[in-house]
Amino acid sequence: VSTLDYQCVEKQLRQVRGIHQAVSSPASNSVSVEYDETEISVPQIRSKIRECGFPCVGEVVPNHLAHAHAGHQHAYPPAVE
Repeated sequence: VSTLDYQCVEKQLRQVRGIHQAVSSPASNSVSVEYDETEISVPQIRSKIRECGFPCVGEVVPNHLAHAHAGHQHAYPPAVE
């Protein structure tokens, strides 16, 4: 899988309503997605990733683990990796 393939997945995901950010990592063969859970579900995100030709485990990392910084609070939705 090339870097261009990963960039394509990022671009496709960013165009989906409810997805705020998608960052792929060729090194770990993954994509992290920040999304609004009131607008899109994990199964919908998995489906979109599969439409791009990638397998998807769809591991959901709770917000407090995905963005933990000492003394800081964040209002991010859960991340899908």
